Amino acid sequence: MPRVSVIINVYNGEKYLRQAIDSVYAQQYTDWELILWDNASTDSTPDIAKEYDQRLKYHRGETNVVLGTARNFALDQASGELVAFLDSDDLWRPDKLAWQIELLDANPESCLVYSDAAVIDENGQVTAEHWMSRPPVSGFVFVEILKGYFINWQTVLIRKSAMDEIGGFGPYCYAEDFDVLARLALKYPMTGDARVTASYRVHKGNSSAALSTYHPEVGGVLDYLHDLLSHHEKKKEWLPQLNRMRYEFYYDRGNRLCFDGDYDAGRAQLRFAWRRCEFRWRAFLMWALTTLLPRQAFRELMNAKRKLFQPL
Repeated sequence: MPRVSVIINVYNGEKYLRQAIDSVYAQQYTDWELILWDNASTDSTPDIAKEYDQRLKYHRGETNVVLGTARNFALDQASGELVAFLDSDDLWRPDKLAWQIELLDANPESCLVYSDAAVIDENGQVTAEHWMSRPPVSGFVFVEILKGYFINWQTVLIRKSAMDEIGGFGPYCYAEDFDVLARLALKYPMTGDARVTASYRVHKGNSSAALSTYHPEVGGVLDYLHDLLSHHEKKKEWLPQLNRMRYEFYYDRGNRLCFDGDYDAGRAQLRFAWRRCEFRWRAFLMWALTTLLPRQAFRELMNAKRKLFQPL
């Protein structure tokens, strides 16, 4: 069996798929298999898969499913001790696997290693030399993940045993990587490295561009993490930080929904932040304003607030 299973999930990704696959075949480390899971594409993805040798194992779903579920289907086909994920519009540097296997072997206590990535545009031109905005951290990084998501998914190399232990991916379309990494961080240390091993492509069609901090899937992940952490040995140390983030999420989302005119949904989010989380006074104040003020007056107040506090 190959030591590394590389997983590419694709849905109508013919534009960049060959480049992604070629970057796997160009790896200096060669003991790998490539699991290409086609999420019921309607483009030329099946024909592209046929262009490669037996190291590429093509699988096709009968129906289109959310990305987290599709990743689980691909993970079920993986036979390697280690798994790495590459989206169909991104690229790896040739030394990615060789470097990270050496790093993971040197840190047997870690469930994964991650590194930095460059940012490229639709034409493959580098627009930013580094994806990470701060130095990488190692060890138990659960709190750091909550404070600001900093791990580029294209750069992770994970022990499959750890993925199996947490039960794989949740049924999410946009927040599946945040969910998995946070749950892994509850159990295991991680090792970070500043080396650039991948290129993350930003373009109009990639799904991550549509994910905002206020996406409801993020709230679902935070709620589930709260349930897990309630019985965790580090509950007293980590739960306050998680509660703070949940409060901020529901407050910000409620604020955004009210500003956009969806008062019923916005008030529901604000009530959650007010009643269940710490540091609740802002949520109560916002809930009161949306209840007492006419809608136009509320929007004018929020516009004035944004103008007052916007950076100079």
